[in-house]
Amino acid sequence: MRGNERYREELSYLVSYAASDWLHFYPVEGAARVLLGDDANEDQVRETVLSLVGDLLDAGAQAVELTSADDPAHVPWGLSRAETLARIRSELENLDDPLDSIHICWFTFPDTGSG
Repeated sequence: MRGNERYREELSYLVSYAASDWLHFYPVEGAARVLLGDDANEDQVRETVLSLVGDLLDAGAQAVELTSADDPAHVPWGLSRAETLARIRSELENLDDPLDSIHICWFTFPDTGSG
């Protein structure tokens, strides 16, 4: 799926979003569902989300946690790509409610002043 044009379009949108503002999980999961269609099961959605996240990380985005303070407004996870994907996989697999995915992390590019 990674090589197809729809995937590249969705990824490009997510990269642009993260470059201009903090990107939360709903658009990433939404992109995965658009790519897979209505018949996709949760395992397929999770794997596509992880593929998109991996490609976001490869593009230079980082996983961050937002803080309640203005400075710093976010704290990078500081994990490797593999560790980030493993943590996100674990979080996704252990959600009680899929809507809680918004609390996993956000994505932004370093030193862009997002937010």
